[in-house]
Amino acid sequence: MASCCGADSAEREYAEGTSLHGLGKIVGARHGGARLAWSLLFLTMFGVAAWQITERFVAYFQFDTVTNMKVEFRDVLDFPTVTICNFNKYRFSKITAQELQYVSTLLEGSTGFNDYDYDSDYEDSDQYNFDWNSTGIPDGFNLAEFTLRAGFDMDVSLIGCTWRGQACSKDNFTLVFTSFGICWVFNEGGTLNQTIAGVGNGLRVAINIQQDEYTENALTGNLDAGIRFVVHSPNEPPTVDTQGISVGPGTHAYASISKIQYTNEVPPWGKCEPGRTLRYYSGYTKTGCLLECRAGHVADACGCRTVSMPGTLDYCQPSVVTGCVKTTMAELKSGKQTCDCPTPCSATAYPATVSYGGWPSSSTKEFYTEYFNMTEEQLKDNIVLLDIYYQQLNLQTVQQRRAISTNALLGDLGGQLGLFLGASVITIIEFLEFLLKKGTSCCCKNRVKTLNPNTEEF
Repeated sequence: MASCCGADSAEREYAEGTSLHGLGKIVGARHGGARLAWSLLFLTMFGVAAWQITERFVAYFQFDTVTNMKVEFRDVLDFPTVTICNFNKYRFSKITAQELQYVSTLLEGSTGFNDYDYDSDYEDSDQYNFDWNSTGIPDGFNLAEFTLRAGFDMDVSLIGCTWRGQACSKDNFTLVFTSFGICWVFNEGGTLNQTIAGVGNGLRVAINIQQDEYTENALTGNLDAGIRFVVHSPNEPPTVDTQGISVGPGTHAYASISKIQYTNEVPPWGKCEPGRTLRYYSGYTKTGCLLECRAGHVADACGCRTVSMPGTLDYCQPSVVTGCVKTTMAELKSGKQTCDCPTPCSATAYPATVSYGGWPSSSTKEFYTEYFNMTEEQLKDNIVLLDIYYQQLNLQTVQQRRAISTNALLGDLGGQLGLFLGASVITIIEFLEFLLKKGTSCCCKNRVKTLNPNTEEF
């Protein structure tokens, strides 16, 4: 019985043998004054350690983040995707006299993504009651075929193109439907690289916007003339209406771009959802998510999709576009229907700084009027020159990181315990051993009482 119920108490044995500083000094002190001094010192250090540890836990559970920025210079940098649109959706020469009667309606209802206005009197009703069936658009009208026939055509509009000084053509562009009708995408797969920074080492295009073909009007169409372009990641669909940059005719626009990669934290530190995927796009982007979400709402409500929406459903008939689709988009705009599109965990942006030069100059206008077989006034009204290039071949990374990681928290806890109390993982094991011995001691005492029922305790 001596092994578990010896004369020395488990408390004394633990205090004298533990690596926790101070307890041994308190128990082993020969004078009351020394014992009091060591007790006060131990309690003070214990209080300071508890205060520091509490602060670290409070800071950790605030889930704060810090942002790290880094710039890396490269010899080669992958070139982004460029989408180019004309402010004019439909060319006058490709529209029949009958179609010309309702082209205004087509301009407003062609995509289903316009910022439609709705009457506040209908906010509490189930429908916003949009109905344009009185416009005379035949039910069998195919908006996709019409847009392909009458939309922006690079065959006639692209009058000059070079990539890194080498000639390119319409074959280097891919057609895409957007809120601006037909647009054209350069470097769709993101396979091209730029090796030298500066003007002339990226993409240069000369585009004839053909103002005499414009059918836009002041009530439902675009008010401007020229092109609108977007520089974006290859796996991100273009949002020309919200992110596009406009260039008017008679100017030479220089768009110097840079590349920024963003990395965001997962909850509760951030809002990104790792592993999030999209159905119709190769990688998750907020833009793609919003497009799919809106297409989903239209599909559920109307059973079809507009020409600029992703999916495999048939395109909506005009009466559906002008009624159901517009109603659904108005409900999205008002917040009656919502989209769950969190921040991506990784994203790439290509911000552009655009400067403009007047074109052509007085010393070159004679050359260009002969070269393009146009008058000076026609050049000013129709030709747009655009250069897109990297200003510098560097990659900027912006990384959102946890202000206090789990490893950092454990390190802080160990540092505070070690600095003020000399505690460590070994100390915790010693304390567990003490609890085990304490429990064993109680069992031993009960066993002694059972074996010696007549023994009195003094």
